[in-house]
Amino acid sequence: MLEKLNELDQDFLSTLQHISSASDRTSVDQTAFSLETNIAKFIRLAKDLENQLTQLKDQQFSDEAATLEEEIKTLNEDIQTKDQVIGKYVEQLKEWESELNSLEERDAEIMLKGSEGSSDMSRIQPTEPTQPTQPQPDLMQDVEFEEF
Repeated sequence: MLEKLNELDQDFLSTLQHISSASDRTSVDQTAFSLETNIAKFIRLAKDLENQLTQLKDQQFSDEAATLEEEIKTLNEDIQTKDQVIGKYVEQLKEWESELNSLEERDAEIMLKGSEGSSDMSRIQPTEPTQPTQPQPDLMQDVEFEEF
């Protein structure tokens, strides 16, 4: 493409030089023919350059489109992963909420039973029968230490 630009530039300068010098020494017919030839060449080079720029633009847009499609795919996968994580946390929160509700109900029942029996202590039954405690022998008396 750079070659086409340089060729176009040189051709344009050549045409301008030819026009300025031709009017002094040649006939009008030769100048017109030479001018038409140079303009036709200039237009052909400009169209070639336009085609190359269009191809470059199309290639660039296709590369950008592929890049954007890949980024969109990656973002969608990231969103799905985060949705799954959020779903797991929502399930865990529901389980904890259920457990907390049952604990609150149990706590309310215990408090209710405790407030009913607080005026009459004779109704409270011990959970385990008590046994008399026996004195524990002093274990340190029987231990002898040896030096090494």
